[in-house]
Amino acid sequence: MATVYPYKVGKDPVYDAAKAKNDYSRQNAWYDAAAAQQKATEAYNRALALLEQKGTSGRRNLDTSLMARGIFSSGEANRRRAELEAALLDGRSQADATKAQQFGQISTDLQRAITGLDLDLESATQAALQRLRYRSEEHTSELQSPDHLVCRLLL
Repeated sequence: MATVYPYKVGKDPVYDAAKAKNDYSRQNAWYDAAAAQQKATEAYNRALALLEQKGTSGRRNLDTSLMARGIFSSGEANRRRAELEAALLDGRSQADATKAQQFGQISTDLQRAITGLDLDLESATQAALQRLRYRSEEHTSELQSPDHLVCRLLL
């Protein structure tokens, strides 16, 4: 579980800068992932549109070829139509697999980036807490010195 930084902004400027950088980087990681998903979706849609065009022209060419040879309703016609549909289905399966692989990679990259940012923020938080503890101990030891007896009595 992440360490909680219990102080308000301004208590430790070094931590505040690290936190701001972390927030900015985290937001950019999400934006980059969304842009990559959009790009993958557009590529997928282009692949499907191209398959549709190939299917339409393939069916038209097949019908024209079969009619020219006078075998429009033969077993060969059915076999060639089935081959065309199988090729189109295979193309669709490949497009689906490519999209799934791309989305998986995007998700993995995003998770890796977020994990790295979480670790960086945890490190910055621990360092800030250690700096603040050191300052607090320094202040306490100053108050315990005999020179500050008057200050302690006034407090």
